[in-house]
Amino acid sequence: MNGRSRYTILFVLCYSMMMTCAGQTAKELFESGNAKAQTHDYQGSIADLDKVIKMEPHWAKAYYNRGNAKSALHEYEDAVKDYSSAIAYDTTYKEAYYNRGNTLVKLQRYDSAIADYSRTIALDPVFSRGYYSRGTTYGDIKKYREALMDLDVAIMLDTSYPRAYLNRGTVLAKMHRFADAKTDLDRVLGAEPKNDRAYLIRAMAEAGLEESDAACADFHQAKLRGNKEAEEYIKSYCEGK
Repeated sequence: MNGRSRYTILFVLCYSMMMTCAGQTAKELFESGNAKAQTHDYQGSIADLDKVIKMEPHWAKAYYNRGNAKSALHEYEDAVKDYSSAIAYDTTYKEAYYNRGNTLVKLQRYDSAIADYSRTIALDPVFSRGYYSRGTTYGDIKKYREALMDLDVAIMLDTSYPRAYLNRGTVLAKMHRFADAKTDLDRVLGAEPKNDRAYLIRAMAEAGLEESDAACADFHQAKLRGNKEAEEYIKSYCEGK
């Protein structure tokens, strides 16, 4: 065997070993990034995942996890880019569509968020959080009929989802269906008796039903639990009654 052949074989072996080591190191860094995110060290997590992506540029979950870390740091535009990269490498990545939708809501890009939630539902028609988030976002843009339909489905799929009852109760109150709203909010407060927002919305429903004593009692309960909006309602609705 001449020197050139020996060099070629050694090069191939060394390259193969480097690739194996790189794969192991990428996995270790990926796990390290996950562990750091669990302890809220999001900058450290991003630093690890940057290295992972440099080594394994098609690893969808690495982009997804880095997007989660960036979203936790309120770096929403960069988070959206990472979720989009994850989706580019795995078009069936339900969680990436869902979290991109959540981040788009924070950027007030509601129509794009609704499109992403719709994709999660297409991928998993019994994904209750997809319906919940899409319904909540419809509520944000005052499409109350669509919001109500989605929140109904979310509750049908998961009857023990207090936030879905809270948001449906809020939508029902805005639609002036006060008795139905109060029923939902009674359920929320049965499960979460310290929920200030539930007291506030139930008070609004009671005011709509002209149950002024109950409404004022709930406004005060909301204020007692730190709800700032309740103070204005107490001044405008309850004082002097």
